[in-house]
Amino acid sequence: MKRWIAMVFAAGYILGISRGYVAVWRDEDPQPWLVTDMPASMLPEVDRQALEKGICLPDEIPLTKALEDYCS
Repeated sequence: MKRWIAMVFAAGYILGISRGYVAVWRDEDPQPWLVTDMPASMLPEVDRQALEKGICLPDEIPLTKALEDYCS
């Protein structure tokens, strides 16, 4: 989680998993900014692995697209 905090500053947002759900971190807050209702267990293995590592997104536009992709 601490490595995500450093990446958020450079990336804007981090898409990952919190307590089993797809979540978003922003700024330098160690708590998720948004936790979706999409269980990570419902996603393909390759997507879960990417989310476990954290996906860096520079601003709201790619964040919105990624959330639509993972949560629809």
